[in-house]
Amino acid sequence: MNATPTAFEKRIQLRKARGEDKQAIVRISRSTVNFVVEEEWLDDLVKTNTHTVIVAVHDSHVVGFLIFVVREDGVYITHMAVEATLRRNGIGKILMRKLMNDLQDHGKNSIKMVVDTNDVQCLDFCKAVGFRSVGVMNNYYERGKAAQMLSFDTSAVRHR
Repeated sequence: MNATPTAFEKRIQLRKARGEDKQAIVRISRSTVNFVVEEEWLDDLVKTNTHTVIVAVHDSHVVGFLIFVVREDGVYITHMAVEATLRRNGIGKILMRKLMNDLQDHGKNSIKMVVDTNDVQCLDFCKAVGFRSVGVMNNYYERGKAAQMLSFDTSAVRHR
């Protein structure tokens, strides 16, 4: 990942999601390929405290988010999305870099995620930030619709 942030990237702030962020997260997720985040699901995540939701904020507006869960064998990204009109401005890279840099804080050294094999934009992004494909799961989303399991391991690359 590019080590020198752009002027736009410097204005992005990251923080844990709050209740007032729910509508923005739902709206942004509607532009993604497979999974629309619903407010009820977000409420459930907050109540059960099983997942962490990080938002990217620009000029007081939520412009992206990343949802992950820490499990015994590593960190799993369950969903990530960036405002469609702001993609390719480094927001996804900033969110991903934050999680990569915080892995040790979670006592883990790997991140895994599942991506639709037809979502070429997401696959290209993930590979550009250091993920590698570790397998294909047929019929993951529905019959005939496959997904790739991607993995990032800090022992292979260091992002500080």
